[in-house]
Amino acid sequence: MAKFCKFCGQQLSNENAVFCPKCGKRIAAAPQADYQQTTVPRPSAIQGQPGTNNKLVYGLIVVIAALILGFAGYMVHNELGKEKVAANNSASQASQTEQKPAPAKAQPQAAAAPQAPAAAPAPAQAQIDTSLPPATLVVTRSNAAQTVRNYFAAVDAKNYRKAYNMLSSDWRSEFSYDNLSSGYATTIGQELIITSVNVQSDQRATVNFDLNATDRKNGRRVYSYYRGHWDVIPEAGKLVMDNPEIWER
Repeated sequence: MAKFCKFCGQQLSNENAVFCPKCGKRIAAAPQADYQQTTVPRPSAIQGQPGTNNKLVYGLIVVIAALILGFAGYMVHNELGKEKVAANNSASQASQTEQKPAPAKAQPQAAAAPQAPAAAPAPAQAQIDTSLPPATLVVTRSNAAQTVRNYFAAVDAKNYRKAYNMLSSDWRSEFSYDNLSSGYATTIGQELIITSVNVQSDQRATVNFDLNATDRKNGRRVYSYYRGHWDVIPEAGKLVMDNPEIWER
């Protein structure tokens, strides 16, 4: 059924219209919509259980307070430790100071003895002319005779190398070491008797001698008697024997 505005008679296209679209007057009370119970959530339901935020805040406050107290305690303990170390160092230094012996009194020094004047520098050593021959060894009656004795003593001791080295270089060039060692191979002993020493100069002397030799040949002792002489001369800083003559008597 069509509905019209009771003020201006305008037909209403919407039966539920509240205002006339022509005159604009209110023609009916606003239709009430079906009532639907809507539960508005409480703020505590939206934000959580009652008192949850307060507990979080209290917990944070407690944690922060604990951190502050812990840091303060650490600082106090650190300062106390430093003071204790400083006190120990002071006590140690005081102890060392007490134990340190008093410095000895300076003793009066005796007057220094006058120093001897410095020795004059030694004069420069004169350069030796190596082109000149060294000081010559003088041959005497006694050292010539002793040289011959030393030679025959080395032979009796079977020290043929020592005996060979007591010969002059000229004689060793004609008489080998093998000749000397083989010539005395059967000798048991020798008795040397120096009869005389003739000194020709300070560079030569002739030693005359008799020699009684004992050899072992074919299992029996053989006795031989010799006479002869050796010349004694200086060579290379020592006395040597040269130019022998020995014959059987």
